[in-house]
Amino acid sequence: MKRYLIQIWIEHSNLKLDRLYTYLHTQEVTKGTRVIVNFNHRTIMGFCSDCEETLLDDNALLTKFGYKLKYIEKVIDQQSLLNDELYDLALKMAYETVSPTISCFQTMLPSKIRPSGKLAKIQKIRYVRIKEHPQVKLTTKQMLAYEELVKLNHLTYSDFIARFKTPGKALIDKQVVEVYEQEKNYQKIQREIKPLHSLNDAQQKAFEKIITSDKNVCLLHGVTGSGKTEVYLALAAHYASQNKQVIILVPEISLTTMMIKRCQSYFGDDVAIYHSGLNDQEKYEQYQRVKNHEVNIVVGTRSAIFMPFDNIGLIVMDEEHDQSYKQDKMPCYHTRDVALWRVEYHQGKLLLASATPSFESYARALKNVYELITLPNRYNSKLPNIEIVDMHDEKNYLLSDVLKEKLIGTLHQGKQAIILLNRRGYSYNLRCKQCHEILMCKHCDMTLSYHADIKAMMCHSCGRTYRIPKVCPSCHSEKGFEHLGFGTQKVEEILKQALPQAKILRMDRDTTRNKNSHQIILDAFANKQADILLGTQMIAKGLDFANVTLVGIINADDGLKRSDYRSVETTFELLVQASGRSGRANEGLVIMQVFDKDHYVIQNAINHDFVNFFYHEMQYRHLANYPPYSYLIAIYAYSYNDERAHNTIDLISTKLNDEFKILGPTKLLKIKDEFRYRLIIKGKNKALMIKEVNRIITDIKERKGMANIKIDVDPMYL
Repeated sequence: MKRYLIQIWIEHSNLKLDRLYTYLHTQEVTKGTRVIVNFNHRTIMGFCSDCEETLLDDNALLTKFGYKLKYIEKVIDQQSLLNDELYDLALKMAYETVSPTISCFQTMLPSKIRPSGKLAKIQKIRYVRIKEHPQVKLTTKQMLAYEELVKLNHLTYSDFIARFKTPGKALIDKQVVEVYEQEKNYQKIQREIKPLHSLNDAQQKAFEKIITSDKNVCLLHGVTGSGKTEVYLALAAHYASQNKQVIILVPEISLTTMMIKRCQSYFGDDVAIYHSGLNDQEKYEQYQRVKNHEVNIVVGTRSAIFMPFDNIGLIVMDEEHDQSYKQDKMPCYHTRDVALWRVEYHQGKLLLASATPSFESYARALKNVYELITLPNRYNSKLPNIEIVDMHDEKNYLLSDVLKEKLIGTLHQGKQAIILLNRRGYSYNLRCKQCHEILMCKHCDMTLSYHADIKAMMCHSCGRTYRIPKVCPSCHSEKGFEHLGFGTQKVEEILKQALPQAKILRMDRDTTRNKNSHQIILDAFANKQADILLGTQMIAKGLDFANVTLVGIINADDGLKRSDYRSVETTFELLVQASGRSGRANEGLVIMQVFDKDHYVIQNAINHDFVNFFYHEMQYRHLANYPPYSYLIAIYAYSYNDERAHNTIDLISTKLNDEFKILGPTKLLKIKDEFRYRLIIKGKNKALMIKEVNRIITDIKERKGMANIKIDVDPMYL
């Protein structure tokens, strides 16, 4: 009997267990398939790597390995779940992000076929079909049902019984008709396909420059409303006509909805969608459409970058600056890096696009590493005017008289407005009226935010909710609590008081928890069922509503309070992107309520001047030697035991090479009852830094008493 040595990754995504384990099997097992094995006296799932026949007997194997090899208990898949490119990409990603290899495989695959946890059931549908020509006598009604099914070829079991009732059941009992199961597949929808819009001169030049460039990465820097999406669609049609595949990525689910509509209106059902708003079965069906070569175009968020295409011509990253493209749990990959790896493999093209490009991308474009293409003018109209309101002069700290007046005028003209406040909830904090202590989460070192809709407090870190206590936990006073700060719920209340006739839609994480809630809210606003769309940053980018002529930004300079080195960049991005929602088809106006009107972020945002802002901010980046002048790697140690986390980060610190600058270790806020420490490596040679961190993790990961470790290469915030 033949025997094979099978190398597998086990399902536990822990750096301590990140190595191949050897098992035996009596048949060959394909690389990239799932198996069930016994590991440490537990039945778990494994993911296969190498398979080779062995002629060694048990004694020889015991001598070679030092322990008795176990047999694989069950092979789940007969075919590989990943093509060779994606399998190799997972290994590369594990090294580049210093992550457990199995976590990379798990990230790539939809949950229904992910090598993690229990085996998920694939939804199946029962069908009926003719088994054979009837050898038994049939009644008239049974014969009519039989002949009808012959014409239809097959039906779902439920439809068959509903149509033919008792005669149908009799055909099944007489074994004239058989019942069988088949995986539930995506059902195509016949759509009316429109011709693509003609490109204007600037768009046509951008299109031609992208397809003719000898560089595989192009950066399209176009002001808001310049028609970047029309360029994407023209490029998608170009590459699809060459039988090449296209991935179009957007950072937010809310933007996915609008992009999907645009793509489906031009390409019909040749578009797969993939984002977190789909349930597990829907993701699996969309994944299978791509794997089975049923579509050539995918539209989705970050995870869509791993769709199993085998001939990629183009990847588009819309709003490429957005931090949502970076995953904050291991593997902490950046979508841009994965996209670059994939287009290099397929010899395709990566298009990065934004009105406010990331500093890293823009710097590379200026150095001629990327092809820089610009769209400096709006497609249909000029950029909106921006007015600054100094809130030091306002009596109402939330809604200025200027913004209120402009809202009244906008609604009187039958136009719509968007109001942005990048903080959800009703108020930031609740503070005891007696001792002034602020209510904190019991599991995190974080203040609690009050949410009026649930009349409770919520921790925006761990998601736990708390009832408002009758007495202060600190001083036991019964005087109650006062609200500090405000969120979108408070703004909604103020707007309703100031504009009682206005219809308001609120869009934040609290109102978009349910399936399709993003689409429902945006469709309602697009259909003019509301006058004002109020929300957090999810409404600040990518939305295109022709009837919106006013945007109000509350606490526009609030982001500048953050100590993170990117706070200035992210604040500028938010202001410019939000301003771009106004005046897409008509004259537009933006009201920014600020407390520091002379800050260079505000002044450059007023003029929609990204280039001047970039050069101004880069002076500070150069002085502090922060990206893009250097690279950063953040290393975290976290544990429920404070001493264990502290000792682990100290050990890592002592092993680091002296040629890199080390910041920390620093103790961070406790999150979900876990104590956390961090150190940051800063250097010029990213490859050498990654190599060094991999060396250290390999050296210490199997030591006893170690805390959990997380590595974040190129962190988006500190």
